[in-house]
Amino acid sequence: MKSFILALAALTILSGCDAANDAISQIVKEDQPMTLVFNAGYKVQLDGKVVPIFGNDVCPSADKLMRLLFGPEPDEGQRSCVVVAPETKTVNVLVGSVDRPMQEAWIAETWAVERDGEKTMLRRADGSYVLPAN
Repeated sequence: MKSFILALAALTILSGCDAANDAISQIVKEDQPMTLVFNAGYKVQLDGKVVPIFGNDVCPSADKLMRLLFGPEPDEGQRSCVVVAPETKTVNVLVGSVDRPMQEAWIAETWAVERDGEKTMLRRADGSYVLPAN
């Protein structure tokens, strides 16, 4: 997301376009904490293994600019996302071992949401942190 914002900033500087400035101001709202959304199947690293995660939150729709640039969200309206809003303290997730969870292949976990300034971290019940799969 940061690279996307930087690209928009570069576009604004190069073009001097008011529309680009308006687009950036809609995406980057300095004073408001960001809501994080992990779509169904998002890959994370747990215990050194890359696994998909699934949620039970409603997947939000993309805002107008994102929809224009990337099209509609495929999971929009489905209850399969993990949503971490600014006020969220814990999230319930399904940890899968395949591309889609099957009853015998997933594990339900509750992760704590920790914040340190602009940084948001997810911590498992065993105290380990959830890492991006890269």
